[in-house]
Amino acid sequence: MQEKTELKERIEAQAEQVKALFTMKLVQGGHALGRHALRERIVSLGYPVPSGGYAVAALRIDTLDGTPYEPKDVDLLLFAVNNIVEEIIPADERFTPVILDQSQVTLVVNRQETDRDTFLEALNKKAATVQAAIRQVLQLSVSFGISGVHTEPANANNALLEALEALKHRIRLGDSAIVFYRDLPQKYALATYFPAHLQSELNDAIKLADRRKTDEVLNELFGHLFRQRLGPHDFELWTARMLIDLIHLSHSLGIHYVEFADNPSLFDHLFRLRSPKEIRSWFREAIIEPLICAIEERTASQYRNISERIIRIIHEEFDRDITLEGIAARLHYNPNYISGVFRKETGISFSEYLARHRHRIAVRWLTETEMSVKEISEKLRYNNAQNFIRSFRKMEGVTPGKYRETYGA
Repeated sequence: MQEKTELKERIEAQAEQVKALFTMKLVQGGHALGRHALRERIVSLGYPVPSGGYAVAALRIDTLDGTPYEPKDVDLLLFAVNNIVEEIIPADERFTPVILDQSQVTLVVNRQETDRDTFLEALNKKAATVQAAIRQVLQLSVSFGISGVHTEPANANNALLEALEALKHRIRLGDSAIVFYRDLPQKYALATYFPAHLQSELNDAIKLADRRKTDEVLNELFGHLFRQRLGPHDFELWTARMLIDLIHLSHSLGIHYVEFADNPSLFDHLFRLRSPKEIRSWFREAIIEPLICAIEERTASQYRNISERIIRIIHEEFDRDITLEGIAARLHYNPNYISGVFRKETGISFSEYLARHRHRIAVRWLTETEMSVKEISEKLRYNNAQNFIRSFRKMEGVTPGKYRETYGA
């Protein structure tokens, strides 16, 4: 009896796997059965016969932004979503729900054999119930794309494509959308206008590594795109243009895009994203942020190089008449620019650093040599000995002569 029970449980578990595999093949168009044999197979698996028609509902998570989840959690979340769908939609009204390419897919049968509008309205209520349950249990927003009503099981793949096409329109409708294929416009007017001035502002903010301004312009740019109520294909064109512009910007800066892209094809990655929030976040985190980091690193390196060259000149030529203007001319930079760079890197001005270095030299000469105060002041390019004495007293609290008496050899 125990062996029989175990065998029964094993067969039942395998039967569920077989049913799920059949559903996957059915909606993906992978079955090789004729019309009659297909219906027999459906009956043998215990599925409801779709004599009154059926529709395919495709579900996707809108975004993980603002949730405790990460992209690596998506597969587990879809598994949980699949379980919720199984609990809410009765088994005698559906085929086994399955997960396909980051979408949760359910073939729902019109068991009541009502008219199409009534069936789709009932399906709309079921979808809303599923959304509410997922929001309560998982704290996630999801959207549905729902196909037209079909009668032949062999057309399940077309129904799936319709559901996925409907799902694309959550881009213009926002999160928690339930989009029916029957409601989609059959034709789109191609939107040719693109807010190039905003793209230009975005590029300028990136080049300045100004994250606040970058976020501000990026939000304005996407807000403009959403207000246009674009079709999904137009949206793909516009976002592709944005990506091309940013790649061109990276090339003009000498930063190749492969340096900030894990995915071998940025466009493939972009076109897999369906939520407006996902797309905006992807641009911000996968493209713009790495660009800004690369620019910051390059700028910091350039700043360090300039500051190090100035410091080297000061250390080597402290006993000559050196000025910021003279150094700027030698380095081929604007004096105001290198002044700002030097202060940013060292925390003090050029003149203050020069004065401090000359003071350190003066201290060493006072304690280690027999040079007179007048000779030291002349070598360190003070106008006269009195200026040197006044500067030295300001920094040490005593005159050079007194300092030598106290600390000299």
